[in-house]
Amino acid sequence: MARKRTGSEFDCRSSDTSDNVALMKILNRYLLRSFVTTFVISLLIVTFVMILGSLFQMTDLLARGVAGPLIARLFLCAIPMALAFSIPMSVMTTSLLVFERMSADGETTAMRACVVSVWQILARPALFVFMMTCVCLFIHTTLVSRSHYVYRKAIHDHGMEEAIKLIEPGQFVRNIPGLEIYIGSRIGNRLGDIIIYQQDEGFEREIRAGSGRISLTADGRVLLVQLYGNVRVEPATKDRPEPAFMASYSIPIDTTRLMEGVYRKRMADYSAYELLQGIRAIRKDDPGTGKADLGHRMALAVELNQRIVLSMSCLAFLLLGFPFGVRSQRSSSSIGILISLVIVFIFYMFVVLVDSLAGNPAVRPDLIIWIPIIGSLILGSYLIRRLR
Repeated sequence: MARKRTGSEFDCRSSDTSDNVALMKILNRYLLRSFVTTFVISLLIVTFVMILGSLFQMTDLLARGVAGPLIARLFLCAIPMALAFSIPMSVMTTSLLVFERMSADGETTAMRACVVSVWQILARPALFVFMMTCVCLFIHTTLVSRSHYVYRKAIHDHGMEEAIKLIEPGQFVRNIPGLEIYIGSRIGNRLGDIIIYQQDEGFEREIRAGSGRISLTADGRVLLVQLYGNVRVEPATKDRPEPAFMASYSIPIDTTRLMEGVYRKRMADYSAYELLQGIRAIRKDDPGTGKADLGHRMALAVELNQRIVLSMSCLAFLLLGFPFGVRSQRSSSSIGILISLVIVFIFYMFVVLVDSLAGNPAVRPDLIIWIPIIGSLILGSYLIRRLR
C-alpha cells in the first residue's frame, strides 16, 4: 500500500495487510497527537476561565489584608474543583474541534475509504479519554474532598481574625461555631442587613439588625459582634418566647475556646472510602436504624454515586462530541458547539437536581443519578452507529 498525504488528506492504493498495519499506526499517532494537543490547549483555557472568579476573590482578600500564605492555600484548594469540571468540558470541546476539522478537510472520508471504521478512528482518543476519566475519578473521590477539608480547616487554623476578613456579603457564614451569620452589605468591619442564628446548649434564637460591627478585642481573646438599629431578638429568653426589640445588642465569643476546638468534617470533606464506610455502618435491616439514619445513608450514597457519574462524563462527552463533530461542516460548526453546550448544561443540571432528592430514599436518587450518563452513552453510541 502506498500512502500519500497532501495537506491533511490520506490516500490508500492497496490492501496489503502489513501496509494496513503500518498505516493504522501512523493514523493512530496522528489522531492521538491532534486530540491531545487540542485537549491541552482547551484545558488550559477552560480551567483559566473557571478559576478567574477565584483569582478576583483572592485579589479582594489580599486587599483586605488577609495573609499571603492563607490566600495561596485557598487558591490551590480551588484548582482541583476547577479541574474536576474543566477536564470533561475540554473533552467535549476537543471532540468537536478535532473531528469537525478532520471532517471538513476530508480526512475522515479518506480514512473510511481505506476501510478504517469509525470505531478505529475513535480508538486512540477513547483510550486517552479513559485515562482522563481515571484522573477525574481520583480528583472527585480524593482531591476535591481533601481540598474542601483543607480550605475550611485553613480558615479555622489561621485564627478568627482571618475568618472575619473572609465574611462575604450575600451569603451565610458558618465557620464560627454556634453562630450562622448573614450580611447584606459590608464596608470594612461595618455590616448591614444582618441576620444571626445563635445556638447555645439547645437554645436557638434569631437576631436581626439593620447595621452592626464585628471586631476583635485588643488581646484577641474575644470576638465581639455589636448590633445597632432596632435589633430584633426572637425569642427574647428561654422563658419568654415573644420577640424583644433593643437599640443595641452585643454577642461576645471566646476565641480561645473556638481555636482549641476540633474541626469536624462535613460530607463534602469525605473521601470515597469514608463515604463507603459511612454507608456500610448504617444497615437497613437493623431494628435500631431510624428514618433519619436511612436519610443520611442515602445522602452518602448519592454523594458517592454523583462523584463517579461526574468522572464518567468524560467518556459520555467523547461519544457525543465525535458524531456532532464529524457531521458538522465549517458553516455549521457553531451549531454543533451550541448543541454540545446544551447537552453539557442538561447533564450537569440533572445531576444537581437529583442531588436535591438525597433526603428522600424512597425514590432511589442514588440510581436516578445514573440516568444522564447511561442516556449519553446510549445516544452517543447510536449516533456513531449511524455514521457507519
